[in-house]
Amino acid sequence: MWVKKKIGIASGCFNLATSIPYNVMQHQGREKNVNTIIDICKEIGAENIVIGIPLQNSGLETSAQYIVKSAKELSRSKAKIYFQDESFSSCLAADLLQDVGLSRKKG
Repeated sequence: MWVKKKIGIASGCFNLATSIPYNVMQHQGREKNVNTIIDICKEIGAENIVIGIPLQNSGLETSAQYIVKSAKELSRSKAKIYFQDESFSSCLAADLLQDVGLSRKKG
């Protein structure tokens, strides 16, 4: 999420464990990313921030150090920070798309 080209932002109801896409922002470096996310949190009144951490099959965190440093900086937003294991989330999404006859390819 943090080290790639884009960061997906969603808003939702924490108690119902639901979310809807809010925005996709271009990666701008950690400081700008954090400031932009804090501004969005203020704008939408976010009380919680859920950060996905991609794990490898072995369970080792791939970019966890970068994510945790960013999370510490996001604590300035006063929102509670939660981490979500994103293992296999792309595989699950691809399977769901295939089940309904769609693909990830644009066009």
